[in-house]
Amino acid sequence: MNQGAKTDPIRVAIVDDVQEVRDGLKYLLNLDGRIHVGRTFRSSEALLEALRAEPRPDVVLMDIGLPGMSGIEAARAVKERYPRVSVLMLTVFEEEEKILASIRAGADGYILKSNRPDQLVEQIKSVR
Repeated sequence: MNQGAKTDPIRVAIVDDVQEVRDGLKYLLNLDGRIHVGRTFRSSEALLEALRAEPRPDVVLMDIGLPGMSGIEAARAVKERYPRVSVLMLTVFEEEEKILASIRAGADGYILKSNRPDQLVEQIKSVR
């Protein structure tokens, strides 16, 4: 790669069962040229189906509390099948027990939904 060459933006997918959360995060993160939120999903199952095809996201922002398959179970499935995809758990509160379970399942970290957009960007960049 050339010195000073523009690097491709980090490809991000968002999994949250609340449409407004998905739309808001996508809008805010896409304001930063270093990140591109392509697809969003309302369930773990929809994400896992989509991951079968290329290109896969570099980072998945995954809500912990999802209907059906939980975010923790989905993080484990993503990391087992696609170890190069980073998973950051999204949570409303610092739920220590759930966060620890997420890390044990293979998640690369967690983000509080209340974080400022610049903090989200930095955390996404740090896992890549």
